[in-house]
Amino acid sequence: RRKAEEEEARRKAEEERKRAERERKAKEREDQAREAEMCLRFEVSAEDDQQLRVIAEYLSLSLDANLERSDASDIVVALAKGQLLARLIQDMDPDYIDARAMNTTSLRSRRLARENRELVRQNATLLCESMQGAGLEMPDIDLTAASDLTDNGAAKHWLSLAWAVCGHHIGRHLQRDAGTSFWVEREGPGASSQSMLESWVGFRLAGEEGDAGGAPAKGFESEDWGEGKTHARLVEAELGGTGSADTEGKESVEQARVALLEMPRRVPEGELGKIAHLFGSAGLASSPRPKQEAKMGYHRAFAAAMYNVWRTRSPEELEGSKLESEVEVASLEKATARTKDRMETQLRNWVNRLLRFKGSQRVGRLYTAVQDGLLLLRVLDCLSPGIVDWRKVERKPTNKFMRLTNNNLGVKIATRPPFSFSLVGIAGSDLVEGNEKLTLALVWQLMRYQLFKNLDMVLEGGSAPSGKKNLSERKTRGSKRITDKLLIEHANSAVEKAVNDSKDAEGGSSVPNATPVSWLQIRLKTFSDDHLSNSHYLACLLWATAKVPIPWRLFSEGENEAERLGNARLLLSLARKHGATVYLTARDIVELKGDMIVTLVAAIVGLTHSSAEK
Repeated sequence: RRKAEEEEARRKAEEERKRAERERKAKEREDQAREAEMCLRFEVSAEDDQQLRVIAEYLSLSLDANLERSDASDIVVALAKGQLLARLIQDMDPDYIDARAMNTTSLRSRRLARENRELVRQNATLLCESMQGAGLEMPDIDLTAASDLTDNGAAKHWLSLAWAVCGHHIGRHLQRDAGTSFWVEREGPGASSQSMLESWVGFRLAGEEGDAGGAPAKGFESEDWGEGKTHARLVEAELGGTGSADTEGKESVEQARVALLEMPRRVPEGELGKIAHLFGSAGLASSPRPKQEAKMGYHRAFAAAMYNVWRTRSPEELEGSKLESEVEVASLEKATARTKDRMETQLRNWVNRLLRFKGSQRVGRLYTAVQDGLLLLRVLDCLSPGIVDWRKVERKPTNKFMRLTNNNLGVKIATRPPFSFSLVGIAGSDLVEGNEKLTLALVWQLMRYQLFKNLDMVLEGGSAPSGKKNLSERKTRGSKRITDKLLIEHANSAVEKAVNDSKDAEGGSSVPNATPVSWLQIRLKTFSDDHLSNSHYLACLLWATAKVPIPWRLFSEGENEAERLGNARLLLSLARKHGATVYLTARDIVELKGDMIVTLVAAIVGLTHSSAEK
């Protein structure tokens, strides 16, 4: 009996121990789940970790972001909020983006990340659309899947996006100087940033040897960059000797590292020396050794940083080299020239995006790019696949007659269905000669054709609001069904219907408060109406079609040019955030450029389909 009692006691004790162990493990799992729920973490590879830390340090130097001591996952969380990247883009040019349009998101936990997925996607859309609208090359990121930007594997998306933004930011001064005679004489108009950087490196290294004509440029993939020889020579050319300890007998990489250490101390202008040291050291790092693609990115960023140092410390090189747009001409001619330059930039950006051009493929200047006729034929074939008989095309137009053949073929195709353009006074010879006015006229019609064709597809089968005739019932061929008149009619009907619907809804909180200008009572007559300059009607149209909240309190009355510009910048950013692809600038709205405003109205009306899907 005693033995049986002892055995029973041992059995009960063992069961109690196992029960306690099960409870302990269950509690551990709950704690781990709670911790995972409380803290949003991203999976970051060792290779990406180094690039993220370089980006974090650059953001800290440029924006006082205080990310130097953050771990890789926290850096991705900071990038995913979008505010830092928006500030960086806005620092490049206020016309690129209005940071006020960015959503304020909290990503402290996975629950909040799930709730804010759509806000994160909108911010990423705004960042990408703003950069591409400005003609800056961006990585291919699928923004249609909102969950991809907040799940564990999203770090690679944010890394590629942040790296592209930082690369454009550090090269912003080079882009601003591209129109100076200093660069036009060396590279010609429309040169790419990479070719300009390589040319400048050759110029500085040749100048170091007393040859002002410049040396042959070497690509960033060359051994001289990989071994650090170019780094050391650029630093020596800028600082006139590093003044460091003797480096005789050391390998070129080690010599470059020693030279880079002098940059923060001997370049006191802002953070330029630290930035040059940051990217130069990252490109020559041995542990972990960066991949070839990342290494070339570091080399380009270092060259751009050294260019910024050079232009700051040697301003006499660019003095007297005024921008072409600053040449003294009559005020009317200056305004015309500025408008023409803006339209050329916008149409060029459209072509680059339409044809998905990357790197050296990208069109640098539209007037020269169309001269051989191949670009025009590619655009036509992209808009209407199969329309070009490539057997009749001169693939390698080496002389004027071959270029004329291609352009004549392109003009001929453009006058036939489905395009049916009216090209009175435009011939292939005008494009070969680089006639600016006629080139812009033709390419603008192509962009308008694509925009109206897409809008036609969006409105297919949809019912027009306020009892208006269904646009899909107007059976005409292709994109000709949508005209300026129909677009104005549909825009006004959309605003009217949205106002009536909001009156029937409870509260009507989406409707802006009454203002002296009665924004919601404004109607569009032409795309050059005076009231468009303050962007009030356009904001109401965006509210009506995209079905999204509009920060009305951020819009001013537009009583002066500064207020009108602020309104236009905010409007463009809001439209881009919700998926509108637009290429015009805020000044086009303020100056009532009807040819470009029609593209904005069409893009906003086209959001009707996406809002219905939501």
